[in-house]
Amino acid sequence: MDKSINAGLHVVHIKEEYGTLEEAELDREGIAVLAFFFEESVEDNPHIDTVLHALRRVRFHGNTSSVANFKMSYLIPPAHELTAYYRYTGSVTTPGCNEAVIWTIFQRTLPASHRQLVEVASEVWYWTGKPMHEIFRPLQPLNGRIVYKSLPSSSHMMLPLMPSSHVTALPAAAQPILHSSLTLLSLCSVLVTTVNHRG
Repeated sequence: MDKSINAGLHVVHIKEEYGTLEEAELDREGIAVLAFFFEESVEDNPHIDTVLHALRRVRFHGNTSSVANFKMSYLIPPAHELTAYYRYTGSVTTPGCNEAVIWTIFQRTLPASHRQLVEVASEVWYWTGKPMHEIFRPLQPLNGRIVYKSLPSSSHMMLPLMPSSHVTALPAAAQPILHSSLTLLSLCSVLVTTVNHRG
């Protein structure tokens, strides 16, 4: 029997003044990540299959591919459905884990079938040729940070959560495996997309 797979999508924005993620990592507010968890669905998500097809062409380090006419709106719900979320300042998930990220974790999940989640995990390999399995970061200390929760109102205010000793970090990202107008990075069944952020 297949074990359950925890998977998510990261939409990684960098400030427009920076040309690379590495440059943005030097700014404590250089990166903004929008994060979603996948929820297993009975039906396949056809847009995930589009990404899977591209992943098969870039399994090995150095391979590149393109996804023509693909929009993030194919995967991400419209803004009016994304009013419930958590936000905190944190770090990138690759070594050296620079504290340069404003994380936004949405409560709304994204659908993907069990087959699709398993295939994502099997198609993503390290540059060493080994598959990316069971790679994640453990719980991280808050170190004085505050985790905020959005309020369900038209004011879009945010409320600090009660203090606790830990915050759950999202799984780590890996080496770039797909280059296009969007750069897709993946670890286990984590999909990460890099686009520019104005401001």
